Amino acid sequence: MSAASALRADLIGSNTCTAHGITGRGSTPVLAQCRQLLAAGLDPDQAMEVYRGATLALHVRSIGEAAGLEINGHGTGFRRAGNGGTAPPIENNEPTLSKVAAPHKGGAR
Repeated sequence: MSAASALRADLIGSNTCTAHGITGRGSTPVLAQCRQLLAAGLDPDQAMEVYRGATLALHVRSIGEAAGLEINGHGTGFRRAGNGGTAPPIENNEPTLSKVAAPHKGGAR
């Protein structure tokens, strides 16, 4: 597919992408936008050029392919969405008794 036939999308801020009268929002707005475009019935083989202002920021060769991706568990690349839970486990950040200081007992100092 040539660049002339690629769909134009625009990045707005850090979490919004618009194209074809449709808006995708989220931590990965371009991937969300691709999913929205597929849901609206666009051709999965459609290419998309994503701009931030007048600057080409990203070329998506296939909105169908991009719609099936998510950021990997390390935030360093992509993986297929819904891949059976291969992301690393989420660390429990809840304080435990051993991590919490005991309350001060006694009178004022």
